[in-house]
Amino acid sequence: MFLDKFYPKKYVRSIYSINLKKFYKQGYRGILFDIDNTLVPHGAAANDKAVNFFKKLRKIGFKVCLISNNKEERVRPFADAVEAPYICDARKPSTKNYIEAMNIIGTDIEETIFVGDQVFTDVFGANRANMYTILVKQINPKEEIQIVLKRYLERIVLYFYVRRDRKELRKANKKYNKKRMLSLGIKKKLHIGKDASKKNIQDKGAESVECMEGVENINSVENKEIQNENNV
Repeated sequence: MFLDKFYPKKYVRSIYSINLKKFYKQGYRGILFDIDNTLVPHGAAANDKAVNFFKKLRKIGFKVCLISNNKEERVRPFADAVEAPYICDARKPSTKNYIEAMNIIGTDIEETIFVGDQVFTDVFGANRANMYTILVKQINPKEEIQIVLKRYLERIVLYFYVRRDRKELRKANKKYNKKRMLSLGIKKKLHIGKDASKKNIQDKGAESVECMEGVENINSVENKEIQNENNV
């Protein structure tokens, strides 16, 4: 269906409704966040609640990155307050900076979640990158005019989204998660294989060094014996 590309995997009231520990147990290790109307009202500074939320994320074990279409003068102070790396002028829904954000925190697509409040930028872009997407309700309706206009179109998308068959939605999410876990498992096996191969090379290198040291020791002994014979 045409609208599927705009549908989030999950739709929640706010970031504080997300079961973070559950997602961590499922193998997710990174979360990318939009800022305005996702974490705080549009244009607001990071409050204590947001700062503590990011502390909680890090305590659980998540790596985080902020990805915003806003300018650096807006994004950087917020990022400093919550102690998170960031990408500004992200040009969402382009997938480029979703991928760059994952590179920054060192996670793969299969273990990264994106959280945002807009369908046509946040969710659509993350879906294009094949990430797990969580849509949160906007915190405050007071927004820039271009965003307000897009909200009317979002209502159409969400109208059909909330009326989807719950069984169908669960089935789609289950299928996505199964594919994700399979891909994650393959990557882990490849990573283990590379580590084993690297260790093998290091072990062989160590053996070569030991062998060379042994040869040097033998040569040293032989040289001493020759010197002793000459002295005699």
